[in-house]
Amino acid sequence: MKKTKTFVASIVLAAMISSSVSAALPYGAVIIGDKAYDINYIAKNASRLNDILNNSTNFKDIYYVDTSDTVKSLFSGTTVSDLTKLEVSSITYYDLNGNKKVYAFDTNSKNFNEDATSSTVEAEITVTSLGSGGIKFVRVRIPETSRINVKPYNLDAKYFKVYNNNNSDLIKKVGKPESSTGESEDAYVINMTTTDPYIRLQLLSSDKMPIATTESKQLPLVDGKHTVTFKLDNYFKPPTDNNFTNVNGLGNLNNNGLTIQNGEWTYYSNSADGGGIYRSNGIVDEKICNDNAKYLNILGDYIYYSNYSDGQKIYKIRKDGTGRRIVCTDQASYVAVSGEYIYYSYHSGTGVGNIKKVNRNANKSVGTAITSDEAEYLVVDKDVIYYVNKYQGNTIYSVHTDGTYRSKISKDSAKFITLVGDKIYYVTDSGQLKWISKNGGSFGTINVSNGSTGKDAVISAMNITDDGKYMYYSDASDGNKIYRAPLVDYLRISGDKYSDDYTNFINIVGDKIYYTKGSSMLIANEPKISPNKDSYGRSIYIYSSTPVAKPKQSLKIISYDKIAVPTKNAVGADLSNLEEYLPDKVTAVMSDNSVRELLVNWNLNSGSKNNGAVINYTGTIVGYGTKVALTLSMASESIPAASVEVINNAGLLDDKVFVGVGEKGNILANANLQAGDVIRVYRDPYKAELLGQDIVLPPLSSGRPLSATIILRRNKTITDDARYVYVTRTSPNTNESEVVPVEITREIGGRPTFDKNNLSINVINYGTLENGLTENDIVEIAPTTQLQQGDIVHVYKEVEGNRIKIGSQMVEIEPDPNPFNPKKYKVSIILPAGSIEYDASKPLSNKIFLTRSNQFAESDAIEVAIPKGIPLTLGNLTILGAGIDAVVYNLPMIPNEAYNDTQYQYYYMIGGSMPDLGAGVDGWTLIGNQSDPRISGVTNGTTVYVVQTYNKQILKCSKTIAQMQ
Repeated sequence: MKKTKTFVASIVLAAMISSSVSAALPYGAVIIGDKAYDINYIAKNASRLNDILNNSTNFKDIYYVDTSDTVKSLFSGTTVSDLTKLEVSSITYYDLNGNKKVYAFDTNSKNFNEDATSSTVEAEITVTSLGSGGIKFVRVRIPETSRINVKPYNLDAKYFKVYNNNNSDLIKKVGKPESSTGESEDAYVINMTTTDPYIRLQLLSSDKMPIATTESKQLPLVDGKHTVTFKLDNYFKPPTDNNFTNVNGLGNLNNNGLTIQNGEWTYYSNSADGGGIYRSNGIVDEKICNDNAKYLNILGDYIYYSNYSDGQKIYKIRKDGTGRRIVCTDQASYVAVSGEYIYYSYHSGTGVGNIKKVNRNANKSVGTAITSDEAEYLVVDKDVIYYVNKYQGNTIYSVHTDGTYRSKISKDSAKFITLVGDKIYYVTDSGQLKWISKNGGSFGTINVSNGSTGKDAVISAMNITDDGKYMYYSDASDGNKIYRAPLVDYLRISGDKYSDDYTNFINIVGDKIYYTKGSSMLIANEPKISPNKDSYGRSIYIYSSTPVAKPKQSLKIISYDKIAVPTKNAVGADLSNLEEYLPDKVTAVMSDNSVRELLVNWNLNSGSKNNGAVINYTGTIVGYGTKVALTLSMASESIPAASVEVINNAGLLDDKVFVGVGEKGNILANANLQAGDVIRVYRDPYKAELLGQDIVLPPLSSGRPLSATIILRRNKTITDDARYVYVTRTSPNTNESEVVPVEITREIGGRPTFDKNNLSINVINYGTLENGLTENDIVEIAPTTQLQQGDIVHVYKEVEGNRIKIGSQMVEIEPDPNPFNPKKYKVSIILPAGSIEYDASKPLSNKIFLTRSNQFAESDAIEVAIPKGIPLTLGNLTILGAGIDAVVYNLPMIPNEAYNDTQYQYYYMIGGSMPDLGAGVDGWTLIGNQSDPRISGVTNGTTVYVVQTYNKQILKCSKTIAQMQ
């Protein structure tokens, strides 16, 4: 589908010179999938258009709207007569400035028209005239969230505000007061007196970030209550407010995001106190959260971060330490908040993972995948993500935030990528500073030298100030010390030393430089000039730093509310949102007799213990470590054990758990099941491992009792030695019941058999010398019909009363020229050297255990005795000769001075059996000349044993067959 840029430019030009305007999709719109782009937007972003065109192979075609209001194929030029062929029901349109609007397919007109049902807000406005001067008292509220449709935006509107020449900057909630919490009507209504007859609304998310703003509308002319419908108008730009922007610099986020400035406060992850979040205004340092936080972002009222104390889940917390919640349960790093979403690198347990996004309003959700590339160093710029693609040699890639238009920008292996204007600065593997334009069109290298030494820097970490004027970096060629250099587009820039300390990561907050040194964080102070001079009369700089320490609490807790009270009645609570019942603070009496409200960090995971009719939560008072408890009452009815039947088959064969109705249709004890009940089966009473679950559905025929059947497969089957499974019920709108143990009473079926009496088993046990030298041991089973194709034979031994597996091997077929004979299989299992040892002092332990397993199950074990240790292998010897005299070939040579009766010698024996390790040489014949190792008395086909001895004790042995002429 790739076309030339010249062709693209011609289409753009043709559309730009057109003057007609369409009542449906605007003229010149380029349609790709379910998105359309204004031609002037494309003209401003021509390189992006080419990226789109050249990376859109997942779409059947690309279309545009020409000057005659006709949709045509961009590549073939053919007219699309039936717009249903676009195979989309709605299109999100990007205008000149990148604002979005929804066009829905109208089945009557067979065209895409602006969606009248989206991008609207209904508000209740009550107007009361005050006198004759045009003064009005106005009361505004949005009583239900259902009256708001912010499509194509995705955040839920939780707050609103009013723009009018006479209003204050108040923010109020959407909806109605909750009577259970005693909320006031004032929290949901904006009252104002105004002479301005026009009004517009702004919608905000749960973190009080603007989502969209409505058009300006005239107030109703008639006094009374009115329902007024506003359309969204995204061209309106509200007054600038720093609270509405993500204030953390991109460079900080790619240096672990440890610090962030917001207003007069600096927020930071204090490594001296377990990474807990602190805030400081230069006078007060106070702890607001116990979590080990990384990648701090601030939008509106909330801090978003990756909680390394809880598996790197994404959390949010208000800037005052209240409202702490889990946003996303994925393991996340390189967290960057932008617009409606939180973008992050997802980890599946090992290594760096693909890019995902999650809505800022999400609650314990998993994210949506954007790209499967293994990504790190994320930079989000409006609707484009720039990142380092580890799958592609750490090169820089870009991708649209919806996962489309993925393209490669740079060929270099990069790290610490930072966006400044239209340039991406990055560090290569060799520690060199480079830049490339966002679209990859231009690039360059900046040689960085250190002013103090004149040598080229080897950059190991880098950050850039938000204004793009300075770069701070650590130089690996100078002990990873921090340098500062002006960031200018010269071929060479010179850096001045800023810190004489080793550095891992650099964070910049205003004029302060935070850096990490191992597990510690410090602030690098501005270098000072010493009054002394060096031997050449040059200035000497003094470098210093201030450790970020854990502030000492001036007061202690004397007493506090150890049992917290829920914020509202939890009976019938929404199980997905239990955090709303947890208070942010508890009351405490301090050592100066003052009474304070102290922040609490609750355990927000559902690992809180169930105890029948209650849920117990535990929390920790922030900054003090003292524990708090809270109980919520809301439990489901337990399942009677007699109403459950368990079928446990061997190994990985499917197991089944029946509730209410048994395997053969028999009615079990009454479980009082209700439609919608979720029945869960666990392996253990602590619910550490869920085996399976089923939802109770209404029966297909009337009169039949409700039931549930849980089928357990693969690694979720019941172990063969299990005595119980553990069952719970979760009814709609209630919590999971307490665990009920159900005994497994039926015999296990489906286990393969293994009959020792019909097997020929040979165990070759090489003895172990005092210096530890030994050989791999071998367990062989001769060909037998008892083994089948695909079987695996396992070898176990007992260690301190426990059986451990020491070897396994799949069987192989024994060739047989007779096709009528039954198939036989054999196996030879090589065991690691020293796995089995014969111990004469422990005769009961001289055994191994063999089992046979197929794809589903494993047999019972059979015992096999371990024979005494035999000598180590001597090698592959060959015996050739004529008559009765022969020569032993391939005999390893021993130094002549060591070949004597007190060191090494060779002996042989015709016939006999394999000797024991360390046995004497009585009955053996010495090979007197190892250079000409002749033996006699041999006939063709005779078995001959040749041994190597040390001090006349057998050390090594090989068995061979003589080949005589």
